Amino acid sequence: MSVSEFFGDLGEKIKSLRNQPSDYPNLFWVVLVFLGGAINAVAIKDFINYITPIYQQYNNATTMAKNQLGFAVILKLATDILTIIVSAIFIFLIPIGYSFLFSRTHPEKKIIPPLFIQIVSLGLLIYFFIANIAQFTGIIYYVVMGGLVQDGIVTYASGSTVFTNDLVRHSFIVHANIDKVKGLITSKQFQRLYYLKTLKTKKEETLKLITKNRRGLSFILEIKEGLDSETIINAIFWDAGLYGIKHMGKDDYASEWALNKISLLNDYFSRRLLAKVDEGEIDNVEPLTNYIIDYFAGSISHFQEMATRKQVLLVIAILLTLASLPVFALGQIEIGALVLLAGLALFADVALHE
Repeated sequence: MSVSEFFGDLGEKIKSLRNQPSDYPNLFWVVLVFLGGAINAVAIKDFINYITPIYQQYNNATTMAKNQLGFAVILKLATDILTIIVSAIFIFLIPIGYSFLFSRTHPEKKIIPPLFIQIVSLGLLIYFFIANIAQFTGIIYYVVMGGLVQDGIVTYASGSTVFTNDLVRHSFIVHANIDKVKGLITSKQFQRLYYLKTLKTKKEETLKLITKNRRGLSFILEIKEGLDSETIINAIFWDAGLYGIKHMGKDDYASEWALNKISLLNDYFSRRLLAKVDEGEIDNVEPLTNYIIDYFAGSISHFQEMATRKQVLLVIAILLTLASLPVFALGQIEIGALVLLAGLALFADVALHE
């Protein structure tokens, strides 16, 4: 067997383990977290060992008079600073890249959280840096803050898989004019009572309101015009965890919360609108279900659906924004600002033409 065939077979085995059904052993997930933590710990250790002598050299150089600093010394320090910045960005991206590489995407997402990777790394790094309080404090700060930011990036990009049986869905048929219903639904009193906000939608789309908290117990309402001066209000309830949508069983707290909300909404619409409220067909909720699935799909999925022009512009915008960091570090403020503004302008162009 050739080397390429060996690594090809290894890749297929890893892929098959990643994409097993939802009952695949959680032990494999734990192994991946610890493996990622070990890789990340080695990278952090080497990075600290690399920058420590550079920092000492730079600290000594700044105590010298400016006329004693030769051009070669200044150039070396500038090169070292640029190398440190690029290396730091690479170190920061390691848990993110590892998570994207090994998180399972089918049939449901199972994320390898960067924060878990960082915590494992911290445990491994204690042995090497516990004697140096300053360095170890810096590592703790990076692990906690960096892990939380990396988690946010991964979850925002990956999104969550949403299955219909993870949701509680309901349709109300309100025997009242849609304008009257919209007046009630969009009132500040109703939105404060249920902690809702109006979603920005295109003119041809239906009015939608969603709870302000993206995580935890949440729900969305959709208002549509029905037949014979009736109004259809569709509702979907879910329980969003940090890394995905939780299943809502029949007797658990989340399901009871959803059923209680349905009862309260039914009573509220009936009393405030002085109208009869019936239960509608569940098929009414299908378009809203598809909307929720897309809502939690993640930015990567949305990126893949973009036109090629927008994809190219977005990639260039990200590269320009990242490129501005080392330019700023080298003291080229004007050039760095121009590069950053160019990247932000491309971001704005993509957002405005969405």
